[in-house]
Amino acid sequence: DTDSVLAFEEVADMLYRIKMNNHNKYLRVDPGATSGSNVYWVSDINSATYWEFIPEDVMFPPEPEVPSSPDAPTTIVGNTYAVQANGTSYYLNVYGTDTVADGRNVNIHSKENCLAQKWVIRNTVNGPKLFTKINENFALNIDTSTDNCTMYMAEGNDNDSLLEFYPVGNMLYRIKMYNHNKYLCIDGDAATGTNVKWIEGATFATVWKLVPENNMTYD
Repeated sequence: DTDSVLAFEEVADMLYRIKMNNHNKYLRVDPGATSGSNVYWVSDINSATYWEFIPEDVMFPPEPEVPSSPDAPTTIVGNTYAVQANGTSYYLNVYGTDTVADGRNVNIHSKENCLAQKWVIRNTVNGPKLFTKINENFALNIDTSTDNCTMYMAEGNDNDSLLEFYPVGNMLYRIKMYNHNKYLCIDGDAATGTNVKWIEGATFATVWKLVPENNMTYD
């Protein structure tokens, strides 16, 4: 206690001199201080630094809450699906060979019995996401600089991965990026390797068919 008891001498609203009570010395940092500059105690009150107390939530404002998107229908949550571009023989696919990482591209591909074409819908705290079965820590994402459809770590990335599922028929859905008001769409003619991106307006959005894993047949 001898060397750590302090006195706070107010000089203005939320502005104080800090004094080492038992040593009659004041806390000081030299003028022109930069990050890493030393702080020490001085006897001269006129040399004391004035310290401003800033509330934590003012200094570091909390992140704005992400509005919750509507839950996906309970009938499609938790099951594993192949996600087929309706009217084609092509399926939503994580680019590569059953590997996934932040920024990994998403395209369509002819049918293969692989994890890259298997997906699961889960309702998270803030809303639904479409997770890859390669690694369910990764969910469908939007690259906001290009509107490209990519994969990204789902945790902490709610703004760019929350979805809405709009039913248009039996197991047929338009998939919308909730916070960006854009729909999942094949970017060109359907073929193996054609890119997938997010577009505004439902008119040109691709309709996606959710095919349960146990209904899929492979050569």
